[in-house]
Amino acid sequence: MLKNSMLRLHRNFIITACVALIAFIVLYAYMGTPKPFIKWKWMDIVGEGGTSVMSGLWLLIMLSSRPKGLVTRLFAFGLAAIMLGSWADCLDEFFAIPKEDVWDNWLESMLVFAGMLIVTAGMYYWREEQFTLNEHL
Repeated sequence: MLKNSMLRLHRNFIITACVALIAFIVLYAYMGTPKPFIKWKWMDIVGEGGTSVMSGLWLLIMLSSRPKGLVTRLFAFGLAAIMLGSWADCLDEFFAIPKEDVWDNWLESMLVFAGMLIVTAGMYYWREEQFTLNEHL
């Protein structure tokens, strides 16, 4: 029951992240050309798609166990950025984007990098939070 109530606190964020995943599919389908099945690189699909799935799973686990606050927001935005960047990286295995278009490279690399920076900031503030809790106990 508590887990469900925690997730309810973050419902809007979860919905927004899901909408962003779908928007990326629409963006790649609109801006790119579908690649034939024979050209799909399964190793990349599993690796990049798996990173996106795992980041999304970590996001849900974290949101199910934390109240709203700075640390939660930092972890949530960071993990969501990693998830979306990895998702964009995976989608380019299904859609060919013209080489002169660099927006897809930006989405892939900058979202993951920014996400890692944000998660790192979240870890710093989480550490501070833990020190305060330990002193209190």
